[in-house]
Amino acid sequence: MPKDRTPSKSSSPDRKQGVFALDRARLSGTLWIARAGLLLAGGVAAYLLWHALTHDRIGGCGPGSPCDRVLGSHWAYLGPVPVSALALLAYGILLITTFQLALPQTPRFRAKPWLLTVLLSSALITAALWFLALQLVHIGALCKFCVAAHAGAVVAGIACLAVARRCLASANPASKPQFCLKPSAAIAASLAGAACVAVLASAQITFPHRMNLVRVHKGTFKLDLRELPKLGSESATRVFVSLFDYTCPDCRDMHKLLASALKRYGTQLAIVSLPVPLDARCNPVVRTTQKKHQQACDYAKLGLALRRVSNAAFLQFDEWIFEPRDIPTLDQAREKARQIVGEEPLKAALSDPWVERTLQTSVALYEQNGNITSSYRMPQLVIGDIVNLGRLTRPEDLYQLLEKNLGVTPPP
Repeated sequence: MPKDRTPSKSSSPDRKQGVFALDRARLSGTLWIARAGLLLAGGVAAYLLWHALTHDRIGGCGPGSPCDRVLGSHWAYLGPVPVSALALLAYGILLITTFQLALPQTPRFRAKPWLLTVLLSSALITAALWFLALQLVHIGALCKFCVAAHAGAVVAGIACLAVARRCLASANPASKPQFCLKPSAAIAASLAGAACVAVLASAQITFPHRMNLVRVHKGTFKLDLRELPKLGSESATRVFVSLFDYTCPDCRDMHKLLASALKRYGTQLAIVSLPVPLDARCNPVVRTTQKKHQQACDYAKLGLALRRVSNAAFLQFDEWIFEPRDIPTLDQAREKARQIVGEEPLKAALSDPWVERTLQTSVALYEQNGNITSSYRMPQLVIGDIVNLGRLTRPEDLYQLLEKNLGVTPPP
């Protein structure tokens, strides 16, 4: 009798195990390399996410350090979401997928894990290239933690793509169903992964994250927009710092120019408005207090106390006190403050340690500006990397400074 040519289950061990001609040992080893890279990248991403959520200091990253500059930029976010959160999610999904790939692949197996593997691997490699280019070209600093995470992700991505490539090479086109990806599907998944990163990059460029922290002098000073006096739009993505004294005539003239800039640039612009009294009682940089500045500490504390109640209260006081040519008397200013917030809230705010602490931060920034420029003239503007000392005479001079050093765009 002729032999039965129907293949038995025992005669097709590769079909039974579902890996075709793949070397299971080599497959497992490559996947463990990918998992090691993902664990490294995931651990670093988790650490960076914790930093982004708590704003605690990262070990080895002091103020103004390369990683402080990178992690403090709006490129570290996609809208309000830290990029490290998205990276951690991608690392976790790909890690789980590597274990799915190692399972015995039966005829019921589908190509979804392979598609996801190629897509995420392509995305991680493209994202690493994008963020490294940003650090080198745009920010001009390399974050060692970011580099470590990207290195782990690239190793994992390459290892996963190597496994997918072996699967493609070993798949039997005549067998049905297919266990691995078709070449066309692999190419599509790879392009989709790169496209995801392109969308992320476009969103970061088009809708930059509004930072709550403004870093001055390469991170030596971190100013929290949620606490400090602020003029301008709540949604602004361009912020600079104004140092002024309520009793300084040039500061009062500068205030009018700042108001015109806020009107010109609209929602693009906001100003951190910090009082620096030219009064030796609360400003050790000042050795001799001129007569016109003898109550400057009291005015400054009054303005900060109103900000402690609310920024709306500070704005109302700011508009009132800068409206006349000459400064109102201190008694008039106190009475206006009581009208705005009430007697008890004002008294409580004036006794809040935050007022003194913020005043000393303003004075310290003023002193640092003096150390850098060898001048203590007022008013002062810290715009990007430059410090402007003294009053500007024309609105156009201020506009030019803002457009050149802060990146605001003029209205059409």
